[in-house]
Amino acid sequence: MALNAWSTSSTAKLDATIQRLQDNDPELTSLFILPNQSLPESQWLKLCDALKVNTHLESLYASGHAIGEVGALVLCEALMDNATLKSVCVGSSSFGDDGLAALSPGLALNGSLRRLDLENKGVSGKGVQTLIDTLGESHSMSELRELSLARNEAVGNDGARALASAVASSANPLRFLEVISLRSTGLTDRSLVPGSVALPISSALRTLDLRKNNFSHPETGGAQPFLALIEAVARASKLESLLVSDCELELVPAVLSVDSSGSASHDAASTVSDRLVAAFKACESLRHLNVSGNLLSRPVAHQQDVDGEDAIAPRLRRRRSAAACLGHACAAAPRLEKLDISSIGLGHGEAEAPASLDVGVAFVEALCEQPGPAQSLQVVDMSKNSLSVTAATAAVLNLRHVAQKLFLTQNKIGDDGVRSVSKALCSPDGARPQTLLLLDLANNGMTEAGAVDLLATVGKRIRRRGDANMDTPSADVPPANAPIPLRVLVVGGNLLGEAGHAAAEALEAEAVDLQIYRGKLEEEDAESQHS
Repeated sequence: MALNAWSTSSTAKLDATIQRLQDNDPELTSLFILPNQSLPESQWLKLCDALKVNTHLESLYASGHAIGEVGALVLCEALMDNATLKSVCVGSSSFGDDGLAALSPGLALNGSLRRLDLENKGVSGKGVQTLIDTLGESHSMSELRELSLARNEAVGNDGARALASAVASSANPLRFLEVISLRSTGLTDRSLVPGSVALPISSALRTLDLRKNNFSHPETGGAQPFLALIEAVARASKLESLLVSDCELELVPAVLSVDSSGSASHDAASTVSDRLVAAFKACESLRHLNVSGNLLSRPVAHQQDVDGEDAIAPRLRRRRSAAACLGHACAAAPRLEKLDISSIGLGHGEAEAPASLDVGVAFVEALCEQPGPAQSLQVVDMSKNSLSVTAATAAVLNLRHVAQKLFLTQNKIGDDGVRSVSKALCSPDGARPQTLLLLDLANNGMTEAGAVDLLATVGKRIRRRGDANMDTPSADVPPANAPIPLRVLVVGGNLLGEAGHAAAEALEAEAVDLQIYRGKLEEEDAESQHS
């Protein structure tokens, strides 16, 4: 049984919990002390003393508490004796390099710990180097598999480079790390130099979190960090999850430009595109890619277009080429299951742009052009892209046969867009079965009229209670008109009005296994739908 010490707990209650540790209570396997819970030094010393003899506690969380160098030394001694702890997260931003240096010898002599969480602990590149050196000593027993250095801005490129050397060393136990978080650690594009990527990428790595670093580079050209990153992680044979959201990355190099006639610069563009596709194809174990909040492609600084209508087509052709390149690359990843490309600028941004130049459509068509994605892709998030109605419709029309969950949140497609999307969802399927179980249309500027039309259209293709073909479509029901498998429809954040809410309630009452989220999704619901 996991026992948590909450903020409402008294000092006496925490003392009782520590006594349970001392008594080696087999039901106490997890101890969670909230940051606003009082944790005097005297109690911390008792807790660490109890850890020396305890053989059941597996997880210790005391993050946000000012555990300094002395407190770290006491925990260090406890870790030398303890053989059951698997996860530790202690200290506040004042913990720092000194606290980590004091704790490191205990980490080296502990053979049970699998997860070390140092998020927001005031650690710098110097502290990372100290940890590496201590764990690399010949007597080290470390079995760490997960390491988080998130929200330590001072780690920087130097810390990442040191960790990269450690995981590449056959003499350092950190080479077995499977999960590494460098989120918000002050990394720059200097860590992503082509041919010399200074990041901890190894054959054991399964998850690499690089979110919220600034990998931007000069618009005039130079190295392309995203291409360098994908080519580097392609060598990590077990990598399943790559998280690089909000990193100021240019996902498709600006070299994918067009000349004055609107044609792509063939040699440079095809070379970069081929390299990106080849790199993704080599990511044989990659299942989850999050590149949200980055840039599809930057404007080409040395190739400015003139103002006016004549400037629209060349700009859109460049962006469309970039979107198609990214779509083909993602499609090449053989086992990709979850793709988050929200807020990368897949909207064309030109109100009068023709559908043939639509950037979002180019991405979707490229992603679904080959049969590969149908074998693995399950979740696609295209939220916050300012998608056109045409692009949102194309996303549903193509991905309804591929993905299980499609998020189109905050694209502001309005009533016309919602109507178009619903018709695409419910249009005849042909010989291909639908797979879409969840469709998220939250915060899209839908009004009461649009909501009523959406629900009426969906209602014609879902299974209703009492339908003769509710369990198994009968032989005389054409496959094209068989019920769609949709189970969750999210329409929260729209002005549904009284009629829209009434239509939703009526459809939920009649439908089999259909949930309609109309309000703001609760945090746990949103998390479960994305998982």
